[in-house]
Amino acid sequence: MHPGFGSPCENRERSRVINGQTSIEELQALSPKQQKEVSMLNARLAAAESMTHDVIGDLLAMQPARGSEVEEAQKQTKESIAGARNYEFEEANDTSDLLEERQRKTASQGMVMRNLARG
Repeated sequence: MHPGFGSPCENRERSRVINGQTSIEELQALSPKQQKEVSMLNARLAAAESMTHDVIGDLLAMQPARGSEVEEAQKQTKESIAGARNYEFEEANDTSDLLEERQRKTASQGMVMRNLARG
C-alpha cells in the first residue's frame, strides 16, 4: 500500500464521516435561523391573538349598545302603533259624533216639517 492512501473501505468511511460532519455544520448553521423564524412567527401569532381578543371585546361591547338601539326602536314602534290607534279611535269618535249630530238635525228637521205641515 502507498503511504497516505487507505483501503477503499476506509476511504468510503472517511467520506461518510466528512459528509456527516458537513451536514451537522449546515444544520447547526440553520438552527439559529429557524429559531429566529420561530420566534418571529410566535410574535406574529401573539399579535394576531391580541388583535382577535380586542376585536371580540369590541364586538361584545357593541352588543349591549345594539341591544339598547333595538329596544329604543321597539319602544318607538310601540309608541307609533299606540299613536296610530289613538288617532283611529279619535277619528272613529269624531265620525260617530258627526253621525249623531246629523241624526239629531235630521230628526229636528223632521219635527219642524211635521209641525209646519200641521200648522
